[in-house]
Amino acid sequence: MHTYMGMYTAVHNICTSIRMVTTLSGQPRPGGLHGEALYVRLRDYLNDSLSDIAEKARALPQERLLEFYNQQWGRFLWCSKLANHSFRFLNRHWVKREMDEGKKWVHSILDLHLRTWRTALLDSMHEELSAVLLDLLQRQRNGEYVEQLPRKSFMQSVSE
Repeated sequence: MHTYMGMYTAVHNICTSIRMVTTLSGQPRPGGLHGEALYVRLRDYLNDSLSDIAEKARALPQERLLEFYNQQWGRFLWCSKLANHSFRFLNRHWVKREMDEGKKWVHSILDLHLRTWRTALLDSMHEELSAVLLDLLQRQRNGEYVEQLPRKSFMQSVSE
């Protein structure tokens, strides 16, 4: 609880500071509701972290890939929900305003996490993951017992 409140307070303080901030478009914005730098840093952090996970996944043998993917998906989903709560102030004020102004590149924190997962892992590894799933289906059709949970977990990550 203490860590959550600390993060929430830090986000609040950044978003409501009174100093002049230059946005990515080069326009200065005085005081209040300037969370763009925070949002961009979070987006960049997610991209870097997920790129590292994708590299580790590519180094795994095919039989371990789906298990690793599902473990990372579970951790990522849990962390994304925590981040969504911690960045609630940013969502309610800066993100909402930017979306109301029609900025297509801005999404809620949870959507940012899920979209980044999709582009960094699903889109970049679709061939490897498809090969694993097709292999599992083929083994099941050949009469082998194949655990259903890994496939279900993967399908959940695709549908989120």
